[in-house]
Amino acid sequence: MGVTLKDVIKEAMEFLGGEGTIEQVRSFIASNYGPRWKDVGVAMADLTFPGSKSSTYPEKERFLERIGRGRYRLRVQAAISKEIFLLWRRRTVSDLWGELLGVFNNDNLAFEKIRGEKAIEYHVESWPLNKFNPSDSEIYYCLEKTRNGIIK
Repeated sequence: MGVTLKDVIKEAMEFLGGEGTIEQVRSFIASNYGPRWKDVGVAMADLTFPGSKSSTYPEKERFLERIGRGRYRLRVQAAISKEIFLLWRRRTVSDLWGELLGVFNNDNLAFEKIRGEKAIEYHVESWPLNKFNPSDSEIYYCLEKTRNGIIK
């Protein structure tokens, strides 16, 4: 599947530092992709949260907020990870939770912290940001390890 206008608008907004006008986005698109899209302003309005009911984009895909006439910025929710990762170290094999070593917005950062350690001592949980509730943990990562139990 090729690049979409939505993707190009997001790329332009990131290039502009997260905030810009329709004209700035239009200029970025024209210089990087040519005159392929004409309806940039309408698409930006449709990508605004909560935006118009007539928008063809579902609310969860809308990543802009209108801050003035013809001026938009990336929504904070669009710029951050959609889940968090909790890294735990067990003190004993029977200790389910143990010590919380960190909360990360990227699973690679969590795994990097424990690379080379014994897998039996650690576990990582993943939580959607909008549903974080420590009392009903459901999602776990299986740590990738060597034959002798060392985390890769």
